[in-house]
Amino acid sequence: MAIDFPNRLGRLTHIYLCNVFIHLFVSLIRPLLSTKISEFIASSNDLPVGLT
Repeated sequence: MAIDFPNRLGRLTHIYLCNVFIHLFVSLIRPLLSTKISEFIASSNDLPVGLT
């Protein structure tokens, strides 16, 4: 049990850190993606007007 405990604790810590990193990554990237997507939609909506 004393040998298995650090492995289990390390695995839980690894999973926790991965979840925190993914959460931070998503919370940072989501506004950038939403602005990029809205800019892309606006530019793609402007393209037919410019072509015609």
